Amino acid sequence: MSKYVFPAEKTFIRPVDLRKRYGENYDPNIFKRWQQEGKIEKLRNGLYRNTADPIRGDVDRFVAAGRMYEPSYISMHSALRYYNFIPEMVYATTSITTQKTKTFHNKLGRFCYQTLKPELFWGYKTIAWHGGYFNLATPEKTLLDFAYLNPWFSDPDWLLEMRFDPEEMMMTLDMGLLVSYAKAVKSQTLIDRITALRETYTL
Repeated sequence: MSKYVFPAEKTFIRPVDLRKRYGENYDPNIFKRWQQEGKIEKLRNGLYRNTADPIRGDVDRFVAAGRMYEPSYISMHSALRYYNFIPEMVYATTSITTQKTKTFHNKLGRFCYQTLKPELFWGYKTIAWHGGYFNLATPEKTLLDFAYLNPWFSDPDWLLEMRFDPEEMMMTLDMGLLVSYAKAVKSQTLIDRITALRETYTL
Protein backbone atom coordinates (compact mmCIF):
# COMPACT_ATOMS: atom_id res chain seq x y z
CA MET A 1 0.00 0.00 0.00
CA SER A 2 1.35 3.41 -0.95
CA LYS A 3 2.40 5.70 1.87
CA TYR A 4 1.03 8.61 -0.14
CA VAL A 5 -2.58 9.62 0.40
CA PHE A 6 -4.10 10.93 -2.82
CA PRO A 7 -5.46 14.46 -2.13
CA ALA A 8 -8.89 13.74 -3.61
CA GLU A 9 -10.36 16.92 -2.14
CA LYS A 10 -8.09 19.11 -4.28
CA THR A 11 -8.74 20.11 -7.88
CA PHE A 12 -5.15 21.18 -8.50
CA ILE A 13 -2.20 19.22 -7.16
CA ARG A 14 1.41 20.41 -7.12
CA PRO A 15 4.59 18.46 -6.44
CA VAL A 16 5.83 21.34 -4.28
CA ASP A 17 2.92 20.78 -1.87
CA LEU A 18 3.67 17.08 -1.49
CA ARG A 19 7.35 17.84 -1.08
CA LYS A 20 6.50 20.11 1.86
CA ARG A 21 4.20 17.47 3.34
CA TYR A 22 6.52 14.47 3.09
CA GLY A 23 9.89 16.19 3.34
CA GLU A 24 12.87 13.97 2.60
CA ASN A 25 10.53 11.00 2.10
CA TYR A 26 8.96 12.64 -0.95
CA ASP A 27 9.10 10.49 -4.10
CA PRO A 28 8.51 12.48 -7.35
CA ASN A 29 7.51 9.27 -9.13
CA ILE A 30 4.18 9.34 -7.31
CA PHE A 31 2.86 11.77 -9.92
CA LYS A 32 3.79 9.40 -12.73
CA ARG A 33 1.92 6.60 -10.96
CA TRP A 34 -1.14 8.74 -10.38
CA GLN A 35 -1.10 9.70 -14.05
CA GLN A 36 -0.89 6.05 -15.08
CA GLU A 37 -3.83 5.29 -12.79
CA GLY A 38 -5.83 8.08 -14.44
CA LYS A 39 -6.19 10.07 -11.24
CA ILE A 40 -4.47 13.21 -12.52
CA GLU A 41 -3.56 14.93 -15.76
CA LYS A 42 -0.66 17.29 -16.31
CA LEU A 43 -1.49 20.91 -17.07
CA ARG A 44 2.09 22.18 -17.11
CA ASN A 45 5.35 21.53 -15.30
CA GLY A 46 4.62 21.61 -11.59
CA LEU A 47 0.83 21.54 -11.87
CA TYR A 48 -1.62 18.66 -12.21
CA ARG A 49 -5.40 18.44 -12.22
CA ASN A 50 -7.61 15.92 -10.40
CA THR A 51 -9.50 14.11 -13.18
CA ALA A 52 -12.42 13.36 -10.84
CA ASP A 53 -13.45 17.01 -11.09
CA PRO A 54 -15.64 17.44 -14.19
CA ILE A 55 -15.07 19.97 -16.95
CA ARG A 56 -18.49 21.58 -17.26
CA GLY A 57 -17.47 24.10 -19.91
CA ASP A 58 -15.25 27.06 -20.61
CA VAL A 59 -15.50 28.46 -17.09
CA ASP A 60 -13.72 25.41 -15.66
CA ARG A 61 -10.94 26.11 -18.15
CA PHE A 62 -10.88 29.71 -16.91
CA VAL A 63 -10.19 28.42 -13.40
CA ALA A 64 -7.38 26.21 -14.70
CA ALA A 65 -5.93 29.09 -16.73
CA GLY A 66 -5.57 31.21 -13.63
CA ARG A 67 -3.64 28.49 -11.82
CA MET A 68 -1.38 27.63 -14.75
CA TYR A 69 0.22 31.06 -15.17
CA GLU A 70 0.12 33.75 -12.51
CA PRO A 71 -0.73 36.55 -12.32
CA SER A 72 -3.33 36.46 -15.07
CA TYR A 73 -6.96 37.18 -15.86
CA ILE A 74 -9.28 36.01 -18.64
CA SER A 75 -9.63 38.57 -21.44
CA MET A 76 -9.40 38.94 -25.23
CA HIS A 77 -11.37 36.38 -27.30
CA SER A 78 -12.45 34.24 -24.33
CA ALA A 79 -13.94 37.21 -22.51
CA LEU A 80 -15.50 38.61 -25.70
CA ARG A 81 -17.29 35.28 -26.13
CA TYR A 82 -18.20 35.08 -22.43
CA TYR A 83 -19.98 38.44 -22.72
CA ASN A 84 -21.57 37.42 -26.07
CA PHE A 85 -19.84 40.29 -27.87
CA ILE A 86 -18.78 37.94 -30.69
CA PRO A 87 -20.74 34.98 -32.13
CA GLU A 88 -17.91 32.59 -32.95
CA MET A 89 -16.80 29.78 -30.70
CA VAL A 90 -13.35 30.31 -29.22
CA TYR A 91 -10.97 27.37 -29.37
CA ALA A 92 -8.31 28.67 -26.98
CA THR A 93 -8.54 30.10 -23.48
CA THR A 94 -7.07 33.59 -23.68
CA SER A 95 -5.63 35.55 -20.78
CA ILE A 96 -3.65 38.66 -19.95
CA THR A 97 -0.50 38.43 -17.83
CA THR A 98 2.40 40.59 -16.72
CA GLN A 99 4.75 37.70 -17.43
CA LYS A 100 6.15 36.72 -20.82
CA THR A 101 3.71 35.84 -23.61
CA LYS A 102 3.16 32.09 -23.37
CA THR A 103 1.07 29.24 -24.78
CA PHE A 104 0.37 25.90 -23.11
CA HIS A 105 -1.17 22.81 -24.67
CA ASN A 106 -2.70 20.02 -22.56
CA LYS A 107 -5.75 17.75 -22.47
CA LEU A 108 -7.99 20.68 -21.58
CA GLY A 109 -6.98 22.54 -24.73
CA ARG A 110 -4.83 25.51 -25.67
CA PHE A 111 -4.12 28.31 -23.20
CA CYS A 112 -2.72 31.58 -24.55
CA TYR A 113 -1.34 34.40 -22.40
CA GLN A 114 -0.50 37.84 -23.78
CA THR A 115 1.67 40.33 -21.97
CA LEU A 116 0.58 43.72 -20.71
CA LYS A 117 2.84 45.99 -18.71
CA PRO A 118 2.07 46.00 -14.97
CA GLU A 119 0.52 49.48 -14.98
CA LEU A 120 -2.21 48.16 -17.33
CA PHE A 121 -2.90 45.03 -15.28
CA TRP A 122 -6.24 46.13 -13.81
CA GLY A 123 -9.94 46.14 -14.67
CA TYR A 124 -10.80 42.57 -13.73
CA LYS A 125 -13.02 40.91 -11.13
CA THR A 126 -12.63 37.67 -9.19
CA ILE A 127 -15.51 35.21 -9.63
CA ALA A 128 -16.13 32.18 -7.40
CA TRP A 129 -16.82 28.91 -9.23
CA HIS A 130 -17.47 25.47 -7.68
CA GLY A 131 -15.00 25.87 -4.86
CA GLY A 132 -12.45 27.66 -7.02
CA TYR A 133 -12.25 31.06 -8.65
CA PHE A 134 -11.06 32.86 -11.76
CA ASN A 135 -10.17 36.43 -12.67
CA LEU A 136 -12.16 37.94 -15.53
CA ALA A 137 -11.74 41.27 -17.28
CA THR A 138 -14.75 43.55 -17.02
CA PRO A 139 -16.60 44.11 -20.31
CA GLU A 140 -14.93 47.49 -20.72
CA LYS A 141 -11.42 46.22 -19.95
CA THR A 142 -11.96 43.26 -22.30
CA LEU A 143 -12.48 45.64 -25.21
CA LEU A 144 -9.68 47.91 -24.05
CA ASP A 145 -7.22 44.99 -23.93
CA PHE A 146 -8.37 43.79 -27.33
CA ALA A 147 -7.98 47.25 -28.84
CA TYR A 148 -4.62 47.82 -27.19
CA LEU A 149 -3.10 44.58 -28.47
CA ASN A 150 -4.57 44.60 -31.99
CA PRO A 151 -3.00 47.05 -34.46
CA TRP A 152 -5.88 46.41 -36.91
CA PHE A 153 -8.50 47.67 -34.46
CA SER A 154 -8.80 51.06 -36.15
CA ASP A 155 -9.61 49.44 -39.53
CA PRO A 156 -13.42 49.48 -40.08
CA ASP A 157 -13.25 46.48 -42.42
CA TRP A 158 -11.40 44.43 -39.81
CA LEU A 159 -13.86 45.52 -37.13
CA LEU A 160 -16.78 44.39 -39.29
CA GLU A 161 -15.10 41.03 -39.87
CA MET A 162 -15.04 40.55 -36.09
CA ARG A 163 -18.86 40.57 -36.20
CA PHE A 164 -19.29 42.33 -32.88
CA ASP A 165 -22.87 42.32 -31.58
CA PRO A 166 -23.78 46.00 -31.09
CA GLU A 167 -27.03 45.24 -29.25
CA GLU A 168 -25.28 43.05 -26.71
CA MET A 169 -22.53 45.62 -26.32
CA MET A 170 -25.00 48.46 -25.77
CA MET A 171 -26.78 46.43 -23.07
CA THR A 172 -23.59 45.39 -21.29
CA LEU A 173 -21.02 48.14 -21.74
CA ASP A 174 -20.68 51.35 -19.81
CA MET A 175 -19.48 53.36 -22.78
CA GLY A 176 -18.44 56.31 -20.66
CA LEU A 177 -16.28 54.01 -18.56
CA LEU A 178 -14.71 52.49 -21.67
CA VAL A 179 -13.79 55.94 -22.97
CA SER A 180 -12.39 56.98 -19.60
CA TYR A 181 -10.32 53.77 -19.49
CA ALA A 182 -8.89 54.60 -22.91
CA LYS A 183 -8.03 58.14 -21.82
CA ALA A 184 -6.43 56.83 -18.62
CA VAL A 185 -3.92 54.86 -20.69
CA LYS A 186 -2.83 58.18 -22.24
CA SER A 187 -2.49 56.78 -25.74
CA GLN A 188 -4.05 58.68 -28.64
CA THR A 189 -3.73 55.53 -30.76
CA LEU A 190 -5.88 53.62 -28.28
CA ILE A 191 -8.45 56.41 -28.12
CA ASP A 192 -8.61 56.39 -31.93
CA ARG A 193 -9.19 52.62 -31.93
CA ILE A 194 -12.06 52.88 -29.45
CA THR A 195 -13.51 55.74 -31.53
CA ALA A 196 -13.30 53.55 -34.64
CA LEU A 197 -15.22 50.79 -32.85
CA ARG A 198 -17.96 53.21 -31.78
CA GLU A 199 -18.27 54.73 -35.25
CA THR A 200 -18.26 51.39 -37.06
CA TYR A 201 -21.01 49.90 -34.88
CA THR A 202 -22.80 53.16 -33.93
CA LEU A 203 -22.23 52.66 -30.22
